[in-house]
Amino acid sequence: MVSVSESTIEENHSKLGEYLDLNQLPIDELQWFKRAIEDAKAFYVEAMTAQPGEYEQTQIYEVLWRETQLGAGLSQFYEGFRTHPTMHPFARLILPRSAVGGTTG
Repeated sequence: MVSVSESTIEENHSKLGEYLDLNQLPIDELQWFKRAIEDAKAFYVEAMTAQPGEYEQTQIYEVLWRETQLGAGLSQFYEGFRTHPTMHPFARLILPRSAVGGTTG
């Protein structure tokens, strides 16, 4: 897996979890945050597509957004940024519109 962040997937997951546990947004680390979530999404998608069988892209992302801990965490970050008085535009970078609107297809 090619990574865009400078940290390992384990380090990124741990740090993302710390922010969630503290109910804080990584406002002072937006560049790291964006890279970390892109790496995490790539990691999950690669893991899911490595499983036997054929999967459509919409099915993979439906599982990612609705059935994984990463999807649940990203939803929390999305809501935090969406409701923030000045950082709300950043929410659109966390989840695609289809994940927020209820369908991914």
